[in-house]
Amino acid sequence: MECQQKVLLSLLSENEAWALFKINAGLHDEDSTLNTVAKKVARECKGLPIALVTVGRALRDKSAVEWEVASKELKNSQFQHMEQIDEENNAYACLKLSYDYLKHEKTKLCFLLCCLFPEDYNIPIEDLTRYAVGYGLHQDAESIEDARERVYVEIKTLKDCCMLLGTRSEEYVKMHDLVRDVAIQIASSEKYGFMVKAGFGLKEWPMSNKSFEGCTVVSLMGNELAELPEELVCPQLKVLLLELDDDLNVPERFFEGMKAIEVLSLHGGCLSLQSLELSTNLQSLLLRRCECKDLNWLRKLQRLKILVFMWCDSIEELPDEIGELKELRLLDVTGCELLRRIPVNLIARLEKLEELLIGDGSFKGWDVVGCDSTEGMNASLTELNSLSHLAVLSLKIPKVECIPRDFVFPSLLKYDIVLGNGFSKTEYPISTRLFLCRISAASLNAKIFEQLFPTVSL
Repeated sequence: MECQQKVLLSLLSENEAWALFKINAGLHDEDSTLNTVAKKVARECKGLPIALVTVGRALRDKSAVEWEVASKELKNSQFQHMEQIDEENNAYACLKLSYDYLKHEKTKLCFLLCCLFPEDYNIPIEDLTRYAVGYGLHQDAESIEDARERVYVEIKTLKDCCMLLGTRSEEYVKMHDLVRDVAIQIASSEKYGFMVKAGFGLKEWPMSNKSFEGCTVVSLMGNELAELPEELVCPQLKVLLLELDDDLNVPERFFEGMKAIEVLSLHGGCLSLQSLELSTNLQSLLLRRCECKDLNWLRKLQRLKILVFMWCDSIEELPDEIGELKELRLLDVTGCELLRRIPVNLIARLEKLEELLIGDGSFKGWDVVGCDSTEGMNASLTELNSLSHLAVLSLKIPKVECIPRDFVFPSLLKYDIVLGNGFSKTEYPISTRLFLCRISAASLNAKIFEQLFPTVSL
């Protein structure tokens, strides 16, 4: 509850536990037959509030037969052998049952992806979306926005059954510590093959390379690794999340043994994109505060759908080879403060691009007739009109005069457009925001903004 002081909620008495359970399970006093078995289930929760709430929500509107099955499952829980106090034993059993009662496998996978983040972490739903798209969780989604909406629906389902917690912002969620422990245990089973060592503050590689051979997902977020093995043999690995010491150079052969990788998120360190030339299955590449070299090797990653360079100060120019990525749907260069050049016609060649994020701290030098920059050296805003699928846009235009007279902004679902010397605090547009800073009304051409003005949010 974000209280100043944390208050320990003790185990509840039997009467209190039953009252809490009834509310969450939607039970009524007149349902005497169902209440009989429901009381057995409630007793198995041993008065633990999180168990009472999650199990009650999971069994809400279920039949008497399903209640009987749940009662037996809890009584014969596979977690009883664990060497922990009874309350934790019981919590594991109850939370595992709540997980099993989720209807859709995709919701279960979304839940498991949340355990990749460190304990007590505010989990960005946007990051979850980008991981999910690369992981192929919503392959049938028509667009990135469609996939994002599905992730939000899954998040709502998980919040409704208390398997995820809300935060002050709708853009983030959290996991209760016990819930995360159960998620990690489920995810690390042979069925899923996750390895999660997130938030440990590790500076050294955690185990021998053989420990990673059967993994499909590895998270080493929330660490400051100062060394990496020369090569990591993980033939089944699909998702790798790393956080490195800023001065660490990723070995040239590090990725050679993970040809199946689909999602790579790297925070910190120095990376030569040439080391990814064999990672041709990559669909989401997310680089944050990373020193990036040899960007022209991106042309090898022809299946790439999501490309992110966030706060990468080493990038002064986007390579023309990005224009060869015919499957690219999302390009994010937010916070690249030294980005001075985007080659002419690079953006226009990205025919499937749906989301272009060039945030406030990034590129501003749009090249058009009458602009201060040298004509013909940089991309022009007119290239946006070549993107028939563009739905989300974030950019800054320092001078209205830099916008061509015959230019009309495309129709957009979300945008964060800054005109003048204002700034934006958002990394991803969540609404339709047009910010005018020290811009006179007389300088605005209504035709230029005719697609935007009717949709602007206050």
